[in-house]
Amino acid sequence: MDLLNRWIVPLEKRYDYLTTVQGTKIEVPFDQLLIFSTNLDPGQLADEAFLRRIKFKIEIRDPDEKQFRKIWEMVCKQKRIELDEKGVDYLIERWYRPFGRGFRMCQPRDLLEQMTSIAKYGMERLNFSPDLIDAACETYFISQKKDFGAKVRD
Repeated sequence: MDLLNRWIVPLEKRYDYLTTVQGTKIEVPFDQLLIFSTNLDPGQLADEAFLRRIKFKIEIRDPDEKQFRKIWEMVCKQKRIELDEKGVDYLIERWYRPFGRGFRMCQPRDLLEQMTSIAKYGMERLNFSPDLIDAACETYFISQKKDFGAKVRD
């Protein structure tokens, strides 16, 4: 909050003042492109006056199941790992639907990294077996209870 309040005037005026160790104030340009990202309600972070100074606000929604599967495909391609659709089916049926867990864009990357680490530790080949998926999810998700705030998807 202190940082946001500190930037209100420089954001609007496009200049700021810095104070040297000798106490001299120097005007400096403040022509910045600031990008804020949060999963909190912006109204909880700043007041209306500050939010007006942020000209563009873009909401990035969670992916639906089709988009989530596409992200899995892209992450696997990037990491040169063969995607196993049946493994993704298992993941969704076992770790998402029963708990009403929402899909997040970062999860395919994160879970694939978990699976890779677990496979390396066990000196196994990376695969989409239920055992490896379960091991990755058990270490990734906080609990098997419904994620608080997650939207239940049909």
